[in-house]
Amino acid sequence: MLILANLELKRLKLRLDANPSLESLVTKTSDYSEVRSSVLEIGIRDPLLVRYYPDHSLLVETGVQRTLIARELGIFNLMAFVYPFPDPLAPMPNLHGKKIMTVAGILSEFQSQDVSVCIDLLDYVRRGTIIL
Repeated sequence: MLILANLELKRLKLRLDANPSLESLVTKTSDYSEVRSSVLEIGIRDPLLVRYYPDHSLLVETGVQRTLIARELGIFNLMAFVYPFPDPLAPMPNLHGKKIMTVAGILSEFQSQDVSVCIDLLDYVRRGTIIL
């Protein structure tokens, strides 16, 4: 199951949150600066990929830079593709959004030219981590 949802930023966790000193390794790169400049110019256009755990926690799988930038800029909500983990067929109560049922449905939600995030997501589908 894959759901496209508008999530409150404060609900999203990053692996970096457990070790804040690692955050500077991400934020001090030229790539981060480029993404930040793009966000300032056109906003965050593509959804994150987020794992939904049985305890209802949400972990950002792809989109770490965009999440950090949103925190820095005070953005309150982000669009995200959310899938249940570790069981790809588990229900996701308390999560409302648009059910994505096809690869075409995934592709239709991307607006930027950065295909790397889209390729990552499609690989999750190919491997069965996400079931449409």
